[in-house]
Amino acid sequence: DDEYGNQSIAGYNMQILIFLLNMLRVIWIFKLIRYSTGLHMIAKIFWRSMKELLLLIQVLIVGVFFFGSLTYYAEYEEEGTTFRSMPHSFWFVLVTMTTVGYGDIIPYTGSGKTIASLCAIFGILIMVLPIAVIAINFARFYNEKKEKKKTDEYEKVSRNIGKA
Repeated sequence: DDEYGNQSIAGYNMQILIFLLNMLRVIWIFKLIRYSTGLHMIAKIFWRSMKELLLLIQVLIVGVFFFGSLTYYAEYEEEGTTFRSMPHSFWFVLVTMTTVGYGDIIPYTGSGKTIASLCAIFGILIMVLPIAVIAINFARFYNEKKEKKKTDEYEKVSRNIGKA
């Protein structure tokens, strides 16, 4: 750094190199999926459940806008509120709907607490539905694998009997 706090070109290039090396590690993890049957199975299950996951994201976005707006208008006039803007309300609702609950933003009014409670219940309900679909896809995929293994073993025994 120079006396003005500006970074040198060499320092900037080093940051880019470190970033690229970190990205290579991430890519290497994705390469492991090819060799791990368990990770391969999970990737296929998520790929088969893509429509349901996209629906979950869409419903989550609609819920964030709906409950975020309600919460903001219930709380924004309250003295000492942490809901300073709509994005703050959207963040609160997203954290509440996904049941993370950081506690950095909390409602103070009765109506804000009621809306937050409804938001949490709505979040739990919309998270449960795709999980059931993913579980069904997992069971279906597992049964297909089991059937394929049985069929392969049957064919192997049939070939060996034919040779005898």
